[in-house]
Amino acid sequence: MCAGRTKDSGSVLIKLGHYQDSLLVEAILCITALKGRESVEGAEMKTRRVNGMKLFFSLAVLFFTASSFAQGSIIFNNRTPSGDAPISRWDGTGAGAGYTAQLYLVGAGGALTPLTPTTTFRNTSAAAAFFINDINPFRVEGVLPGQSATFRFVVWETSAGSYENAVATGAAYGRSPTDVTVAQLGGIPAGGAPIPPPALNGLIGFTVPIIPEPSSIALGLLGATVLLGFRRR
Repeated sequence: MCAGRTKDSGSVLIKLGHYQDSLLVEAILCITALKGRESVEGAEMKTRRVNGMKLFFSLAVLFFTASSFAQGSIIFNNRTPSGDAPISRWDGTGAGAGYTAQLYLVGAGGALTPLTPTTTFRNTSAAAAFFINDINPFRVEGVLPGQSATFRFVVWETSAGSYENAVATGAAYGRSPTDVTVAQLGGIPAGGAPIPPPALNGLIGFTVPIIPEPSSIALGLLGATVLLGFRRR
């Protein structure tokens, strides 16, 4: 026994040792409990995060699905089951590169709404230049699947920027001689069976005329006036 250590003091030390051991055990149990709680909380947070991502993607799918249901569709092409509708230039060649095609929605009273996207003409060969690069399906904003719609097919010089600009500035432009009515647009009607996108059956081809420059028109008028003057003499 160490000097100065009595039996009583040994008992006290043993009791203190037991007390310290108890604190240590309790501390270990607390740490274990905290770690267990952290694991549970971590698992719960992970579950919440996964569920949140699932909800986000579900809403995204629902949004895009609803958007698809809200728009009818057609096949934007001038080659149809009812026949081809070739678009040519004034010289008889296909429209080809340098020309743009677009559809307009014809509403009540003849109101026109430009539809997008526009498209260009094929340029792989001289025979292909009469026909556009088709868009299938072509979404028609504002018309539901299963509803009817009337379309106008227009063409203009791409450099003009738009059909309206071509008309206003004297660039080359043209349009189908008659509008085309589609009985039922494609898509999935509410509570109905899917309808495949229909073609523009009945579309008639046309020629985009050359628009002479204003100076050419002035010279032509001047020449006609001079010729008329000579004839009168």
